[in-house]
Amino acid sequence: MKAVLPGKPEANLQALSTGYWKGQRVIVYITGNALTILSGPDAILQTIYDDDERKLEAVAFDEASGKIAACTGATVRVYKPLEYSDDALKSSFDIENAPSSATLSWGSSEELLVGRNSLWLYDTSTSNPALHWKADLASPVKAATLSYDSAYIASVGHYDRLVKVWRRLNFGSEEVHFDFSYLPHPRVVTNIQWRKPFHVDQTIENVLYTFCADNNLRVWTGAEGLNREPQRLWGKIDLATAIQDEALRNTPGNEMRWAFIINQRDLAAATESAVQERTNVQEKRRCPTAIPHFHRK
Repeated sequence: MKAVLPGKPEANLQALSTGYWKGQRVIVYITGNALTILSGPDAILQTIYDDDERKLEAVAFDEASGKIAACTGATVRVYKPLEYSDDALKSSFDIENAPSSATLSWGSSEELLVGRNSLWLYDTSTSNPALHWKADLASPVKAATLSYDSAYIASVGHYDRLVKVWRRLNFGSEEVHFDFSYLPHPRVVTNIQWRKPFHVDQTIENVLYTFCADNNLRVWTGAEGLNREPQRLWGKIDLATAIQDEALRNTPGNEMRWAFIINQRDLAAATESAVQERTNVQEKRRCPTAIPHFHRK
């Protein structure tokens, strides 16, 4: 029997967030002033109705702590999971109200980046979140995201051809400092995404993926040595060539291609789940036939 979801997800860029926490898939989406938390397409874990009647604009799930951040036009609320209760512990703080929608992004050590017409970096490890850094922007951001280790911030405006990359200069201090540089693109940047490690506690080289209206996916890696440029272009993929579709090719105006990155962790978890489901079906049928193409060691 399929579950009846409490509401339709909002048509916002950051209306849904997902990740793994304690070995379980968690899916969070916003609908009106409510948060719906799922463990699968048909499994509802909890619905949280916000005290504020204003619609929520964005949501972000932190895989390390299990925390959920959600924001309205002027307030950010952070929900912490409680193991022995159906409720959720909540803390909140205000941000500057502006016509543009806010963005949310989690980094390491429960740091939360909030973006709008400014960037704010908060430490949410205590019940009273502390603001450690703020930077005013020339125009509101379309996307602003922390790297997994909080060493970099990538931000881009709604019609920008330049991705601004902020490089963190110090850790372990309440007074945080960044310098920045720009990654040029020939046309408007449509999306940005940092690579995630295979394991939550794994340390990896920071890799940034940028998607551009010229139909190219670009891969940027960390520069070596003392070069002031924090990222350098490693390579790019022509999506129009990589994604071939006869129907699209013969339809005028459908030259654009859309893509996103599936992290290794998500792909591995989906493969293991498919193998397990297939194994369970075979056991029920008492059929020990081996599954082709997949090998578990």
